[in-house]
Amino acid sequence: MRTNQHRYSMSIKLMSQVWSINADNITQKLILLKLADNASDEGYCYPSMSTIAKHCQCSRSTVNKHISLL
Repeated sequence: MRTNQHRYSMSIKLMSQVWSINADNITQKLILLKLADNASDEGYCYPSMSTIAKHCQCSRSTVNKHISLL
């Protein structure tokens, strides 16, 4: 049985890089960490805006705003 590798990926490499980034605010840092948490080491990630918002405890519009600023 073949599993969807990207769906359950987590990149420790990318998460470590996010910790060294000086984000504009804590929400932006949290969203970056969530993206890294869902990413492969190659940087592929496909979480929905709703999933990011739910896990980061913010609205979808907040997620969209911060991602557009990256």
